[in-house]
Amino acid sequence: MARRNASQWAKLVKEWKRSGETATEFGARVGVEAHSLHSWRWRLRKDGLLDDEHAAQTSAAPAFLPHVVSRDCGLVQGHDQHVDIVVDDRNTVRVLPGFDDTTLRRVLDVLQERAMR
Repeated sequence: MARRNASQWAKLVKEWKRSGETATEFGARVGVEAHSLHSWRWRLRKDGLLDDEHAAQTSAAPAFLPHVVSRDCGLVQGHDQHVDIVVDDRNTVRVLPGFDDTTLRRVLDVLQERAMR
């Protein structure tokens, strides 16, 4: 394929951000490298060729609530003993009995970081 110009990259970057996919996911689907998407997003913003519509979308996104991890969550023996944390319409974290609180904290931190992008 011929090289893309800045206008074509701007369109592609906007499609990527609207998709909600990671750069890797979107890139694999449309046939471009994730690092190219990141690089062009930075370059287009720097040159003022990409409006900040992504910033407006992320500011409207729900904020993460503070979370506290506790081993004693008062579950009744003999019942389904898991907790589902619904992150968004595509992601749910299922926490099973005996979970490692350090790992859960790391997972929640990663999800929060991703939500802030």
